[in-house]
Amino acid sequence: MGNLVLQNLADNEPVYEILNGRIVLMPAPTTNHISVAGNIYRIFANYLWNKRCRVFPDGMELHLESLENKEYWIVSSQEKSIEVYLLKDNKYKLDNVYLIYPDFMVEKMDDEEKSEIIKEFKTSLFDDLTISVEDVFYNID
Repeated sequence: MGNLVLQNLADNEPVYEILNGRIVLMPAPTTNHISVAGNIYRIFANYLWNKRCRVFPDGMELHLESLENKEYWIVSSQEKSIEVYLLKDNKYKLDNVYLIYPDFMVEKMDDEEKSEIIKEFKTSLFDDLTISVEDVFYNID
């Protein structure tokens, strides 16, 4: 069974999620979660400024069925990671993981390993939009 998220933003009702057929009350989002969502909104809003597209903040479900490229992100404010999945053969497949490494890990890396850290990536949705991993996690504890 698939997962479903139910939310009534207008009434500030609790948010429930159906996971494997069971109803689960979702906790309120953390400050870091809200900050990351705001950062992602800002990145896309800045990119789309004066274009014919609009960015919607959290709380709206929007399906763009006509897009050839379908991309899905799982973002963890705790791990400071972005998992990017691309739709291939009617299934989302992991394309890449981008993250901000903790200082203690970077200190142990040699120069070659440090040079392999990916700090920016392009979305499949817009050829000329580059996402900075640091911008996504800007101002996160």
